[in-house]
Amino acid sequence: MTPSRAVATVHRRVIESATMAVVKRKETLVPLKKDQEVRIKKPGIFIGKVMGPRPGDFGLPEEQTYYRVQISAEDYYLSTDLEPVVHPSTSVMLERYSKEWLDELERFNEIGRQFLANPKDENLLRQWAESGTKLGFFIPVG
Repeated sequence: MTPSRAVATVHRRVIESATMAVVKRKETLVPLKKDQEVRIKKPGIFIGKVMGPRPGDFGLPEEQTYYRVQISAEDYYLSTDLEPVVHPSTSVMLERYSKEWLDELERFNEIGRQFLANPKDENLLRQWAESGTKLGFFIPVG
């Protein structure tokens, strides 16, 4: 295979993967509700007002200083650029480092290994995300 043909093959596979991802995402879109908390995946540009430096950053070089910025923006976003924020329910989460938590961590790792061997298995992905939620991890699946 010539180098240009190899590049064309890789390029075609990337496009096919991206197309499949878009199609998959469209199938799982759920209408968002008013006042629902969402993560903006492609935020664009925000305009904000500097409220001041972070306490404790006094005297640091400018490139290492964090600033508190107030952003009050309203804008329109495509639904594909938004993702609902899911906070793990504290009633579902196990007590960190308890025997049950450590057992679930072992299960979480095992499901992860199985999913790496078979990345198209959506059932494994769902199980992995549910297990992670019990551990208190945020698993963005979409």
